[in-house]
Amino acid sequence: MMKIDFDNSKTNWKFILIVLILAFIVGGGILGYQYWLVEKMEKETKIPGSKIPNKKEFTEIPLEELKEGRNKIGEIVIEKIKPEVVCDVKDFEGIKTKYVEESKEIGKIGKMTIKFLGWESGHEGGDYEITCNMEDKAKVKIIGWSPGYDEEFSIYIEAFYILDKENKVVDKEETEKELPHPFTKLPKVLSFSFNQKIYFLFSAGIYAGKALAFTEYRLYVIDQNGKVRLIHSWECNEYKESCSLDYVLKYKNNLYLKIGNEIWDLGENDTLKDKFSANKIIIKDSKISFE
Repeated sequence: MMKIDFDNSKTNWKFILIVLILAFIVGGGILGYQYWLVEKMEKETKIPGSKIPNKKEFTEIPLEELKEGRNKIGEIVIEKIKPEVVCDVKDFEGIKTKYVEESKEIGKIGKMTIKFLGWESGHEGGDYEITCNMEDKAKVKIIGWSPGYDEEFSIYIEAFYILDKENKVVDKEETEKELPHPFTKLPKVLSFSFNQKIYFLFSAGIYAGKALAFTEYRLYVIDQNGKVRLIHSWECNEYKESCSLDYVLKYKNNLYLKIGNEIWDLGENDTLKDKFSANKIIIKDSKISFE
């Protein structure tokens, strides 16, 4: 067996051994320092409160999947309601109008009544008054006239009035614009309630020239004291977009209206806080948002 003589060998084995030991110590120190440095940098750059990546911390629900009534999702309760149709003048289509000299009520459907006010010379039409009753707390009164074609009810609107329970005029519009039936959207009133308040939306098509120009919408609120106030009004070209009230979402003290393709956020003071496009609702930390 070969024996290495460290004293007489030409190769300096002691030097090599010392170098190997020092290299091992230095290399281990460098690796240890790198590990410590990386760990320190990770701690310093870590976002406070961050959790494991890819862990789902919220719930997404398409708006179309929310059912009517109460939707309980975890600790969240969202109520979806359809507005009630209080008045729809279209329901009077086909009512026969006869020549009468005196004022008289000619029809009543639900909360809506129509009254003949007087005959216009030359045909069997005349002036009409349509009233929509909002639970005896407000009224929507529409004044117009009908040419009485084929003795069937049709109407051109000349004015509308919003009255409170004391019959005091809160809002009105008297216009020379005409809304001829059947070439336009007839007046309609939708209603819903929230936090002991009643909200109602009045809409009617506005005719200009030979075609439908736009539909006018007005959103009102009746507070606990019976005071009626206009929240917001807008006009919409129904041929290009939809502006109808599809449904309402209630969450705690928040009220969201689905108007056409948008969500309208009504603030606590019944003012239009924001409006945006969305197709799903996000629930996170007992709060909701839209996307």
